[in-house]
Amino acid sequence: MKLTPLGPRLVVVPIESDSVEVKQLEKSGLVLPEKYADKYKPRPSTGTVVAVSEDPVTSALVHIGDIVLFALHSGTPITVQGQDLIILEDRDILGKLEEEHADAEKAN
Repeated sequence: MKLTPLGPRLVVVPIESDSVEVKQLEKSGLVLPEKYADKYKPRPSTGTVVAVSEDPVTSALVHIGDIVLFALHSGTPITVQGQDLIILEDRDILGKLEEEHADAEKAN
C-alpha cells in the first residue's frame, strides 16, 4: 500500500531518540515509575521523509530521504502496515538536517 499525501503535506517516519530518559516529570522532583515512563516519553521531532505531495512549494522544499526537524506536537500520527508514520503540513517543517562534508570542514 502506498500513501500519497494531498495538499501541502508530507509523510515522515519518526526517528526515535534512544538517549531520552524519562526520570522526572517536573523540576519539583516528581519521579515517574518505570511502567509510566513510555507513556510520558516525548514525541520525536525529527523524521525521514518517505512521501511528498505534488504541491509545487512542498516538493521544492523537501525530497524523499531528507531528514527534517518539525514542531514537537505537530502532524497526525498514523500506522500503515505496522509502520508508525506522521503526516505533516509543510509549514510544520522547521528545517532539514544535513551531514557536513569533510571538504567543507577543512575549508573552515
